[in-house]
Amino acid sequence: MSTTSVQQDVTLVPGAEHYSLKYLRGGRLFSYAHQIKGALSFEPQKVAEIGAGGKMVAAAIRSIGIDVTTIDVQPDLKPDVVASVTELPFEDGHFDVVLCCQVLEHLPFEQFDSAMRELRRVARKGAILSLPDVTQSFIMNIRLPKIPNLSIDWTLPRLRAKDMPKKRFEKSGHYWEIGFRPYPITRVRKAITDAGWTIDEEWRVPERRWHHFFRLVV
Repeated sequence: MSTTSVQQDVTLVPGAEHYSLKYLRGGRLFSYAHQIKGALSFEPQKVAEIGAGGKMVAAAIRSIGIDVTTIDVQPDLKPDVVASVTELPFEDGHFDVVLCCQVLEHLPFEQFDSAMRELRRVARKGAILSLPDVTQSFIMNIRLPKIPNLSIDWTLPRLRAKDMPKKRFEKSGHYWEIGFRPYPITRVRKAITDAGWTIDEEWRVPERRWHHFFRLVV
């Protein structure tokens, strides 16, 4: 199916050319694995993927018999449904779980609340959300004989947050990122919970620390 429900300027939204071999470098495949694992943790039958991208995540989930609907505002990506995350053409609770990874930074933060509320409306069980986070984050793994692996993960707060460089917006189309002023993680968490979600778990991808994941439950 291919349904169009929104007309808007998509010049700042990545198109098909963006998802090349270069895009997969730098640990992004590991991030895809976290998306898949997160979605499957809900044992879903129906999944929505907001942000069609290269469709690798959708293909992996479909390969084990789970129904996936890809949704994107960029027609060039040929999603199943062309629609905005702030206005999804589905009834309440239509999907078991919603994937929305590295997407919402392409909207002004003023629309973050409405996007999160719309995701909450169409999700029956929960969501996997990931956002760019520029705060310094580190992980240390300790492996010793006959002792369970120990993983220590910590983030250093930004004492003097900076504004996001203009060239970052021009290059990536990101309006905001966690850690740049005025978007501390506390503000993002509050916006998520104010939209009706419970944050069940948070983590950063070891191989791509820039990706900050949230497992959200209804």
